[in-house]
Amino acid sequence: MPTQPEVVADRERARMERLEAPTSMGARAAEHAAWVDHALAPARHDDYRTRQTLFKALAETLRAGTAAQQQAAVGRSIAHVSGAPRSSSADPEFEVLRVLRARKLPWTADEVAWMLNATARPDGLLTYFRLTSASVALTAASRLPESDLPLLAPALEKMIASARADGDTADAPKLVARAQALLDQADPVAAEELPAGALADDTFGPAALTHLAEHHDRATVAATLRHLTAYGNAVTPTKKWLTVAAELRGAHPGSVDVCVSVLDLVAVHREAPYQRRQGTHTYTAIGFISGQSAAVVRGAAWVLARDDATDADVATLGRAATRCGTGFGGSGGQARCPQVTSSAVAVLERIATTQPHLATPVVAALSGVLDKVANKSLRTSIGKALDGVAAAAGLTQGQLLERAVPTFELSADGTGQVPAGEHSAVLALEHGPAGAKLVTTWRTPDGKTVKTVPAAVRAQHGDVVAGLKATTAQVKKVAATQRQRLEELLAVQRTWSGDEWAGYYPAHPVVGLYARTLIWQVAPTGNADQWFSGLPTPVDDTWGLVSHDGTVHPVGDTDKVRLWHPIRQPLDDIKGWRAHLTDTGVRQPFKQAFREIYLLTPAEEVTDTYSNRFAAHILRYPQAGALIRGRGWAGQHLGYWDGGYEATATKELGEEGWRAGFDYSLVERDEDGYERVSLAATDQVRFERLANGRWTPQHLRDVPPLVFSEAMRDVDLFVGVTSISSDPTWNDRGTANHRDYWHQASFGDLTESAQMRREALERLLPRTTLAGRVELEKNFLRVHGHLRDYRIHLGSTNILMSPADTYLCIVPARGGKDPKVFLPFEEGGGKLSVILSKAFLLAEDTAITDPSITHQLRNGLT
Repeated sequence: MPTQPEVVADRERARMERLEAPTSMGARAAEHAAWVDHALAPARHDDYRTRQTLFKALAETLRAGTAAQQQAAVGRSIAHVSGAPRSSSADPEFEVLRVLRARKLPWTADEVAWMLNATARPDGLLTYFRLTSASVALTAASRLPESDLPLLAPALEKMIASARADGDTADAPKLVARAQALLDQADPVAAEELPAGALADDTFGPAALTHLAEHHDRATVAATLRHLTAYGNAVTPTKKWLTVAAELRGAHPGSVDVCVSVLDLVAVHREAPYQRRQGTHTYTAIGFISGQSAAVVRGAAWVLARDDATDADVATLGRAATRCGTGFGGSGGQARCPQVTSSAVAVLERIATTQPHLATPVVAALSGVLDKVANKSLRTSIGKALDGVAAAAGLTQGQLLERAVPTFELSADGTGQVPAGEHSAVLALEHGPAGAKLVTTWRTPDGKTVKTVPAAVRAQHGDVVAGLKATTAQVKKVAATQRQRLEELLAVQRTWSGDEWAGYYPAHPVVGLYARTLIWQVAPTGNADQWFSGLPTPVDDTWGLVSHDGTVHPVGDTDKVRLWHPIRQPLDDIKGWRAHLTDTGVRQPFKQAFREIYLLTPAEEVTDTYSNRFAAHILRYPQAGALIRGRGWAGQHLGYWDGGYEATATKELGEEGWRAGFDYSLVERDEDGYERVSLAATDQVRFERLANGRWTPQHLRDVPPLVFSEAMRDVDLFVGVTSISSDPTWNDRGTANHRDYWHQASFGDLTESAQMRREALERLLPRTTLAGRVELEKNFLRVHGHLRDYRIHLGSTNILMSPADTYLCIVPARGGKDPKVFLPFEEGGGKLSVILSKAFLLAEDTAITDPSITHQLRNGLT
C-alpha cells in the first residue's frame, strides 16, 4: 500500500501530466511534492492579518529551499493558475510567484514554453495572479540562451495575444513589450515587420496600425512601435527609455513623423462601441482607447520632447491633449483618456522650459487645453505646468498668458491683408452675435470689394483660401478664450505699467477688440492713490483713457493701470458709467459697469467659514453642470453610484492662491430611473487658500472683496439660470414636493443679479414705447395690457395676471427675436431680454394669436 508521500508525489505527477507539462517538471513536482505541501499548507488562512504573518514564514521557507524545490513550487503555482481562473492574491501560490519571480533558476526552453502557454489564455490574463505568473515566465525566458528563443516563438505570440485581450489592464502594455522584445530576438527578420501586439485590438489600434503602415516606412514604424510599447504607465518615462528614444531618433529620423501621426490620429479619433470584459463577463461599452494603446500614444508624445522641437510639434501635442482630456462628445469632466493628456502636458512643459523660444506657443497650447478640459485633476496638472513654464521665464502665470496671445499678423485695429495673386483678402476682426469673428472680403485687381471668394483665387490659390479658413476658426477660439481671461481679471489685484498695458490690451489685434470697450483706471507716476477711470482711446502715438464726462487722461509708460471694478468705486462713478454706456450704445463683452457686487452679509459673518446665501435651491442638473464647467469651475459629476450623491465644484480666483468651493447634491427622483440625474440641490459656498502646497479653509472675512464678489456672482448665476423656478412649465409638470420651492423662488426676493436687472430697466424703459404702459414695483415689472395687468418677476421672469395673481405660462421661443432695445450687457437670450420681450408682448395682449396664451388670458374674463 503506498505511503502518504508517495500518494502526494503521484498526485502532483498526474496533475502536471494532465496539463501537458514537460516530463522534467512532472518528475520534479513528484520528487519535491511533500516539501511544497509542507511550505504551502500552513499559509492557507481566511484572516488577512494572520495570512500576512504566515506568508512571511512561507517566504523564508521558499528562500531557504534548493533550486529544484523552488522550481517545483513555481511549477505547482503556475499549474494552480492554469487550472483555477478565479485564483487570487489570497492563495499562497501567489506568494510563491511573488517571492521567486526574480530568482535565477535553471529552467529549460521547453519548461519556459510550458509556463508561457499555461499562463496565457485566449480570453486574456484576467487577474493580477495570472499577470504575475506571466511575469515569472517572461523573466525565465529572458535568461535563456538566445539560441533557445526561437523555440519560444509560438508561446510568446500566444502571450502577446493574451495580453492584448487585456487591453484595459494597466500591466498589459509592459508584458506586451517584454514578450515582443524576446520575439524580436528569436526572429531578427520578423523584427523588421510591424509588431502585431503594439496597439490593442480596440477602437483605435487596428485603424491606426493600418494608417501608419500605409504612410510611413515599415521598418521605421516597426522600430518606433517596438520602443513605444515599452513606455510603461507613468506620466513621465524612465531616463533609460528617453535615452533609447534619442537613439531611435538618430537611427530612424522618420520616427518623429511616425509619432506625430500617432498623435494626429488620436486627436481626431472618436469614441465607439466595443466589447469590454470584466472578469469572465463581456458587455458592450462606449470606448475611446485602451490602456495598451494609450501607452503607445503617451510614448509618441515623449518622443517629441527633443532639443529641436518645433511649433508644429507643440500644436500637435496640444490637439492630442485636448481630445483626450475632454469627455465623450467633447464635453464633461470624465476625460476620454486622461493618461495621454497628462503626458502631453508634461511634454509641453518640458519643451517650454528647455527651449525658451517655444514658451509662447506652448502657453497658447496649454491655455487652449485648459479652456476645453473640465476634468478637475487634469486642470490642476495643466495649471501646474503653466506655473512651471512661468517660473522658468520669471513671470506669473497671468503675465505669461497675456504675452502668449497670437496676433495672426493683424494690425492693432484688428485688420489685415493677405495677397492671393492679383487679388487680396481684406481681414477685419469684428463683434458678432456669437462672439468675435474674422470677416473676410476680397479686393479685385480693379479695386472692387466682393464678399465671396473670386473664382480665380479659388482655382489658383486654394492654399490661401484654406489657410484663411483655418485662421478664421483659430481667431474665433482665441478671442473667446481672451474674453474669458479678461473677465477673470476682475478678481485679480493686478496692475500693469502703461507701456505693458498698451501693448497687451488696447493695441493688441485680438485682445483689443474687447479691451477697448472695457473701463480701465490709471494712476499717474508718483500719485499711486489717485485713480482716473476711462475707456481706452488713442492719444497721439500712445493711449489714454476718456472718462464718462469726456475728460482724457493720457497713460504714460510708467503709469500704473488696472481694470475697473464697481466694488471699489464711489456710487457717482458707477452711475456715471452706466448712464454713459446706455446713452452711447457701447456694449461691453461682459458685465463690468453693470456688474453685481456681493458683500459679506451679517448672516455670513455669523457662519464665519461658509455661506448659505445660495443654499437650498433646486437646479436642473444637466444645465447647471454645463454652466458650472463653462464658467471655469471643476467638480465631480453627480450620479446614482457610490460617491456620486454629493459633489463640490471649485474654482481658483485671483493670483494670490484663493479657491472657492460650491457644494451641491443629487436629488433623487423616480423619473430618473437611477440613471441620468435631472435635479440637484445647492448647499454651502466655502473658501480656501493655498499655503505650503495645501488648501486650507479660510474665514469669510479674510477673503479679498474682489475674490468673494466674483465667486458669489458665479454661484448666483448658476442658481438664477438653472433653477427650476426659471422653467415656466414646471408648475404644470414638476414633482409635487418641489412646487412650494418653485412658487417661492419664482416670485420671492431678488438676488443681486435680479436687482441689477431692475436698475437696467429703470434706465431703459423710458426710452421705449412701453413708457407709460409699465412701471417697476418692488420685485416685479407691472405691464398694463388691454385685457389685464401683468406682473413679470425680475428674477425668474415668470408672470402673474390680475386680478387674482393667476399664473401665466409663456415659454420663450428658442432663437426668437430680441426686443428692439439696446441692452448694455446682453447679446440676447438673457433674462433682461426675456423680460422686455414679454413686456412688449403683453402690452399689446389683444394682438396675441398663440392659442396656448390666449386661452389663459381670456379664461375667467367672460
